[in-house]
Amino acid sequence: KKAPDIQLAEQSKTQETTIAAVKQDPVIDEKSFWKQIRLYPVPVNDVLMIDWTEEVDGLIESVSLYQHSTVHWKFQQQNLPDLNRKLKINMTGYDWGIYVLHFTFKDGRVFSRNITKR
Repeated sequence: KKAPDIQLAEQSKTQETTIAAVKQDPVIDEKSFWKQIRLYPVPVNDVLMIDWTEEVDGLIESVSLYQHSTVHWKFQQQNLPDLNRKLKINMTGYDWGIYVLHFTFKDGRVFSRNITKR
């Protein structure tokens, strides 16, 4: 049988590990992530609307858009609480073509999706 002070130390260590695991943000795969995102209308004529669920809100660092053919950044926005999990990107003056929408995560990962502007 173990000494009482060793048992307490092991029990304390187990509790710390459990707390650390609970505090970590869940890792989500790309397919599951895109199910939590709504992009409309696609293709875009004027304004691209983007919204996302509370489930992925804590994972998103920023949202960016660049023109595929020129790789010029057209739009960048940090994910801030006052966004209310919604973005509007006015693409009225943008050339028609393919744009790449980037979601950058707080853990450094980036998920992208092509958006057509006509």
